[in-house]
Amino acid sequence: MTDRLVGTRVFSCLPAAFLLLTPFGLLGVGLLGAGPAAAQPTWPEGTWTEATTGRPQVSLDWTKPSFGGETEATSLLTSRLVLSGQYPIGKSTRLVADLPISRFGIDDEDAGRADGVSSTKVGNPYLGAHARLSGGWAVGGGARLPLTSGPEAPDAGDEFRQDAADVLALATGSLADMSRVEAFGAETFTARGYGEYTLRSAGGLSGRLRSGLSLLAPTENTDFRANVVLLDYGARAWYDGKRFRVGLGLGGRTNLNADETETFNERSIYFFDSAVQARFGRVRPGLTFRTPLGGEPSDLLDFAAGINVTVAL
Repeated sequence: MTDRLVGTRVFSCLPAAFLLLTPFGLLGVGLLGAGPAAAQPTWPEGTWTEATTGRPQVSLDWTKPSFGGETEATSLLTSRLVLSGQYPIGKSTRLVADLPISRFGIDDEDAGRADGVSSTKVGNPYLGAHARLSGGWAVGGGARLPLTSGPEAPDAGDEFRQDAADVLALATGSLADMSRVEAFGAETFTARGYGEYTLRSAGGLSGRLRSGLSLLAPTENTDFRANVVLLDYGARAWYDGKRFRVGLGLGGRTNLNADETETFNERSIYFFDSAVQARFGRVRPGLTFRTPLGGEPSDLLDFAAGINVTVAL
């Protein structure tokens, strides 16, 4: 994932700081990239927690990324947490919202000068709506409020390393789920809309196609950062049993404002995800697995595994 697909000052203000956070120097350099952009979920907020009842729902999703390279010194709590909710209004429409939180830390005594550095960052909250139409069609959209700020990039010392940890906390949240990297985009407002078609069979098998657009608008340093439009697309298939749901999906995001000399693949990221979810009355625990498909994201991230629980109120 390059800065082209993240589009925030936070990934370009501290290039030297990453060298102080070994073994995460390579990750930091890879995220610096060039040029602005960002993204929005290809699937509804609260992935794999569709409103199967008319009740309000709350979900908690914890994801632990496994980074490429030597990352043994990163703490167990280097991860992303998302609290989300859905509230039905009428028979076919629901409001959706989420609040993302990410943490990065190094707690290994052998981690050198970065020993003990950690940071927890609250991301940009999402507010939106999803509406079912007739014939399997649905539409939706929403916005991420620009509440996340980037560090100031001081000259040196402990403050310098702490700001680098802040950057890596945002990077951790973005890499944990590349379908919503803009959730941790500093000083960036995001608006998006999408349409989808779902086909369901009597035997419990279902498939869905989705496409949409995301607009990312910087709220700071607008002289150096331009608005970016992303094309989001993906397909998903799943099976619903009496007690379990199992599914997998493929997704992609393409920067429509990228340099004309870049190929479609050079301006795009692709990813795979899978999940299993159990149903016990109003409680639905689940597991998720995500991985990038080629390109720079594969150099930074091996995979991201998570656990989640959804409760119908």
